[in-house]
Amino acid sequence: MQTEQALAAGREGFTLVEVLAAMLILAVGLLGLEALGVTAARSLVRAGELGEYTALAADRIEQETARIRAGLAAEGTSRSATADGDSIKVVVSRDQVGATAVYLWRVDVTVTPSATAGGGVAGDLGPVQMTAHAVK
Repeated sequence: MQTEQALAAGREGFTLVEVLAAMLILAVGLLGLEALGVTAARSLVRAGELGEYTALAADRIEQETARIRAGLAAEGTSRSATADGDSIKVVVSRDQVGATAVYLWRVDVTVTPSATAGGGVAGDLGPVQMTAHAVK
């Protein structure tokens, strides 16, 4: 009997409109979180791809500077591709330092990702460029 009196005297619980409004607010918030998760996942893929291309460029620079130190380097441009279809361009040049027999070598490496890099998620990455100098 006391429950009937409480209902008759005042409100207990929520109305259907209040519940629907709360559900709508919750749904909008959850959609925002889902979009944030998708963006974070894409950023992770992009960062991984960028790290891979940077490591590839650094490896090529190490190879060329080792060739310079060993006296095996030659000026010029070479192009190659990875198994994934990414292109690698290496430019080796040198300038004589004054009237000495010393040369300042410059190694430029450009790694250009393929159009399908990252399964299309990171495919908008631009080229990764690195430059190194060596004296020999």
